Amino acid sequence: DRDHLVRGNLGGLAMLHPGQPGVMIATKHMVMLASMDERSICIGQMGSGVAPRGATSDWRSFEVVLATVSMVTGGPAAAIRVHAPYTTALSCEQDLVLVQPIDVVGKQNLGKIIIVEPDEENPDEFLRQLVEALQQGGMRTVVIRGHGAFAVGADFNQAWANAAMLEDRKSTRLNS
Repeated sequence: DRDHLVRGNLGGLAMLHPGQPGVMIATKHMVMLASMDERSICIGQMGSGVAPRGATSDWRSFEVVLATVSMVTGGPAAAIRVHAPYTTALSCEQDLVLVQPIDVVGKQNLGKIIIVEPDEENPDEFLRQLVEALQQGGMRTVVIRGHGAFAVGADFNQAWANAAMLEDRKSTRLNS
């Protein structure tokens, strides 16, 4: 909230449980991220096909994203779903499917960023595209057109750094 990456109850956090393989911890639906406590999270078995009570609508997306990151890191994974205003506004450009930072730091740390179309009618296809976009973009960020972004890493610090870099006002001057 301080970094203006999230507002109110928009966005979410998720990570693989560090001591229990196949278990995911995530923020609940409509949680105020700036004032989270232990009642703000839910825990569930990944791949069960059933989200735990109170889970965010992004539960399945978080599952897929964390599993993909875990394959790269060899275990740990964290993801942040942000509705960052600059990134979200930029993603509304209909002809834009790939963006690249124009500043040196952004190029080195983010590389290319793929914009994925949301698809409520075919969620499996959307999840496939989400994973593909993450892989093509270097496993750091993926943007959902008009709906913010996922930033990922082995831990929350890495995921947060990627989210902050994506939304950084110097890095939002992007090439298309």
